[in-house]
Amino acid sequence: VNICAQFGLSHDINCYVRKSSIMQFRSKLLHKVSLPSVFLNNDELKLVHTFKYLGHILTADLTDDFDIARQRRQCYAQGNTLLRKFYMCSFDVKLKLFKSYCVPIYNTHLRWNNKKGSIRSLYIAYRNIFKLQLGFSKYESTSLLCTVFDTQCCSAVIRLMCRLETSTNAFIKCICILAHFLHLG
Repeated sequence: VNICAQFGLSHDINCYVRKSSIMQFRSKLLHKVSLPSVFLNNDELKLVHTFKYLGHILTADLTDDFDIARQRRQCYAQGNTLLRKFYMCSFDVKLKLFKSYCVPIYNTHLRWNNKKGSIRSLYIAYRNIFKLQLGFSKYESTSLLCTVFDTQCCSAVIRLMCRLETSTNAFIKCICILAHFLHLG
């Protein structure tokens, strides 16, 4: 942290303590070990359990449940906005809007440490908004509707992404490595 602060001073870059924080990733063996206070330009950095970085919520326990919940809420918010503002539009326009704004699968396949119920709740949100937006009954088959209307089914896309990541094809492996690099970078 001191090296960063010195670099910032020598290159006229301001480091703001209120915009910076520390997150400690602990193993189960070291969960009781406390982190000493860390200072940036003589101001103490705050220790946090969660942090939003590039739109994703990172947690100190390395679970993805908080971010999945954020994505579920975003799916409902976008879907409800479309329902409220575009209820008079034609079916084709509603379908196009759903495909453009409500597909909550961005980097979902990268999630690996979550409760089964978290990812299931994301699927349910997707299905609910899809059926409400297009005026279908909640009892209709989502996978059939997605097939008929050439729309991505949330769980199918995630399964495909997981299969791509375990592929033995060198070209596909290279693309997956690049996608991880861009996601983490």
